[in-house]
Amino acid sequence: MLLGRPAGVRGHNYSRGKTQPVLSRDKEKQLLARQIPCNKIKLCFLKKSYIRLHCSLVLKKLNEADAAVDTNLTRHAEKRMNQENKIGKRIKTYREKLAIGVEELADKAGLSLSLLEDIEAGKIIPAIGVMVKLSRALGQRVGTFTDDQIARDPVITRSSDREEGVALHKGNDQGHYSYYSLGSGKTDRHMEPFYINISPTEDKSTSAHEGEEFVVVTSGAVELIYGNETYVLNEGDSMYYNSLVPHCLSAVGGDAKIYAVIFTY
Repeated sequence: MLLGRPAGVRGHNYSRGKTQPVLSRDKEKQLLARQIPCNKIKLCFLKKSYIRLHCSLVLKKLNEADAAVDTNLTRHAEKRMNQENKIGKRIKTYREKLAIGVEELADKAGLSLSLLEDIEAGKIIPAIGVMVKLSRALGQRVGTFTDDQIARDPVITRSSDREEGVALHKGNDQGHYSYYSLGSGKTDRHMEPFYINISPTEDKSTSAHEGEEFVVVTSGAVELIYGNETYVLNEGDSMYYNSLVPHCLSAVGGDAKIYAVIFTY
């Protein structure tokens, strides 16, 4: 005997003696329509949670990077301050050993008294031309005031081991030149070889000192003011000139890198 089927039910399930109604297609569609909005809400919530997590991780990385940069800048500033004090103290020490007054040394080196006083006080790092003048006036080589260690021949500087040395610059123009000495430690040297980073600057003042200079541009463009003439040199170009002629090297259109050798008589 067949029993009547309840309205909205397509059949019965007699598994294990239990009767379970099978929903009609219309009922299934109604239930499914109710579940979809809920699933969308869950998916949207999961997406927002992922975005929040991703953003927090990105911010954490940025904060760590900023902290590292701040630490490096602090160390660089401390190093620069130590360099300034080191050069100034050494110049003052040699001057006093020779019983030379500040005014007398300034006159012998052809420098202003205020500049020499600022150098000895560690307020500024002198430009390489000024260092040459001071070293000659004191009867010393430039490395006497910049080198910390003595090295035996041959002096080899690996590019991977090259560290920024004394960042000699003009006046208060911080960062105009960053010098990497390639001859530190050679006590009997007559040349000063450098790898130099040059940053753009508005300062076009020239300097002059005894000796000769040879420069090779390895990156960027460099402007050379030599006497009354101006030249622009690009990557791969070189220049060789008498340092007694007033001259100035500056970067053009961005940072530049050069190798420079300064020969002093």
